[in-house]
Amino acid sequence: MLHRLEREGCKVVGVDSLSRALGIARSSVRVALRRLQEKGLLLRVGRKFVVIGVAEPHEIAFTAFAPCYASMEYALSRHGIIDQTVMVCTCVVLTKSRRIEAGPYTFELHRFPKSLFFGYGPDGLAEAEKALLDFFYVGKDPRQFSWSLDSLDFEKLSEYAKAYPEKVRVALSEFMRSSSSTYR
Repeated sequence: MLHRLEREGCKVVGVDSLSRALGIARSSVRVALRRLQEKGLLLRVGRKFVVIGVAEPHEIAFTAFAPCYASMEYALSRHGIIDQTVMVCTCVVLTKSRRIEAGPYTFELHRFPKSLFFGYGPDGLAEAEKALLDFFYVGKDPRQFSWSLDSLDFEKLSEYAKAYPEKVRVALSEFMRSSSSTYR
């Protein structure tokens, strides 16, 4: 069953879904999954999900912590806006903020209001402009990164910024003003 799901492109699947599909009690499925994890054949993400095969951290988060999308420094790194490799998958969620360790992955979940839950693709990765605004919304410090802002869509950034509180727009404005000499 797991091989079939992997061939069909399924990367993250719920334990309950597996239980229903196989017609086996959830407790039996959990035991089988634990044994497969001990053999290194899959990765458990919390109690409800398993990763089958290879999946990017944002793909795992998008399914396992739904509603969720990867943003901030993780997305900025993926888009080439910051050049440092980021080891933590920073995400936006509508539920509680928390930090989750799952095998080799660390997920940092930040609770946002529903009004700011937009600007991400079907794979659960925030657009670069949205990730930058989310970065300032949670109060992160831009001085810890090297920035390359050339690929940003400044019109989209300006439009998205209208949804954010004044403090975010001010922080963004100060950052952009100093970015020409400091962050490029």
